[in-house]
Amino acid sequence: MKKYFLIMLVVIVGFLLTGVVSAAGKGKKVLSTYEEVAYVFRSIPNAALAPEAETFCGLLGDGWGGGGVDLYSINTKGKDGTVVNWKVKKIGEALACTSSIPGLREGEFLAYFQLTFDRKNPITIQVSGLCQITGSDMPEGGIFPTNCWLNVVSAPPEYVGGLLTSNTLQEFLPGTVTELGYKARSIGTLRIFKERDANDLIEDD
Repeated sequence: MKKYFLIMLVVIVGFLLTGVVSAAGKGKKVLSTYEEVAYVFRSIPNAALAPEAETFCGLLGDGWGGGGVDLYSINTKGKDGTVVNWKVKKIGEALACTSSIPGLREGEFLAYFQLTFDRKNPITIQVSGLCQITGSDMPEGGIFPTNCWLNVVSAPPEYVGGLLTSNTLQEFLPGTVTELGYKARSIGTLRIFKERDANDLIEDD
């Protein structure tokens, strides 16, 4: 009986301590210096933006070329993150410029994008960085996957910086990706940071 009582006491004390720790963790407040804003989108080429893209890319110097794309939001399953709707709503446009310069490794090239998001108060963000062709004829002939890693170099004054990543199915012949039935040529993520109000506390997850 005494042994049983001691076991029950240990269980009860352990349960109470767990509750105290959980309550403390749940109520904990932290103050981050910056607030983050994130976008996840797909892009679709838009030939109508070609003249604007040509002018914009030309301002970057010799050897720069590019085109324009429309940006669309996507929907994912909450339970596992898989995409269920690849084209929900147009959220903006982008001018995408690329250039190859001496000194880069094979398959690498520079990129400079200007993204404008359509909202009540549109914002324009420019990013610059490096892209790399990571394979050929993958997932099948005529397609070569490409990844890009870019940093925010220009944004409205309230933003302090950020980064953009993209993975793209490039094609040797225009239209190959779509004709083969793939959902998107490119999927991108943009994460930007702006100064947070000093009184704005957030819960620690």
